[in-house]
Amino acid sequence: SEYSAYLPMAERELRAIADEAATEFATVHLVVEHRLGALTVGEASIAIAVSHPRRDPAMQAQRYVIEEVKRRVPIWK
Repeated sequence: SEYSAYLPMAERELRAIADEAATEFATVHLVVEHRLGALTVGEASIAIAVSHPRRDPAMQAQRYVIEEVKRRVPIWK
């Protein structure tokens, strides 16, 4: 698969989503990166890293990020 994006908007939305999740789930330790270009089968297209003292809020933050990225970020396959 090959991923492309409208980069200015994609970067802005990724930052906004990360900020929203960090606020909602009370962590400053959250990073999200989405790859662009050609990927082979089995390669990860997105990485979301969340650190929180409790597992449940970390997992909820990760879930929020992936769902919002799929809904809002202009990245196409």
